[in-house]
Amino acid sequence: MWSNVPTFLVGSDWRIMDMDPQVAEWIGKPAHATIGQFCYEAIDAQNLDGSPFCRPECPLLTAFKEHRAVDAVVRLGPQSRKDLRVGVHYAIFDDPLRILHSVVPLESEGSFHSVLTRRQYDIIEKLARGLSHGEIAQQCHVAPSTIETHLKRMRSMLSCHSDRELIAWYREHH
Repeated sequence: MWSNVPTFLVGSDWRIMDMDPQVAEWIGKPAHATIGQFCYEAIDAQNLDGSPFCRPECPLLTAFKEHRAVDAVVRLGPQSRKDLRVGVHYAIFDDPLRILHSVVPLESEGSFHSVLTRRQYDIIEKLARGLSHGEIAQQCHVAPSTIETHLKRMRSMLSCHSDRELIAWYREHH
């Protein structure tokens, strides 16, 4: 395989070229049965807001073309035996185009820290307490633009569109 973590490889035609048995177990399908299937049909994964992660308009490739990083946290299921929260990291190879997906299980479902870094947790906690972006930057001893970058990444990762939605997510999961 490609890595010391579970992976799957998707070709330019969106068909799965290679599937680690561990990922196959998580999605509830034999690895050999996924080879040649469209990734968006074989992989049952949802963003944390419930929208589909795998779809014909690949969010990873779109982000790559727009020179954006994607820190995807998705749920695998319901085909899997349990609802599993995983981080998806990726590498895009060209000539020919292939996307290698590394799938890393996160901590238990109830763990808030399984999704956010310690710094991100501190920022969202301060935001939920009513601090402004500038006040958060001062307390964290960083530039306001750094706070904006953290918030933008958290909104993307958690499928939130505003600070208000981030705060609601925090209160629901804290």
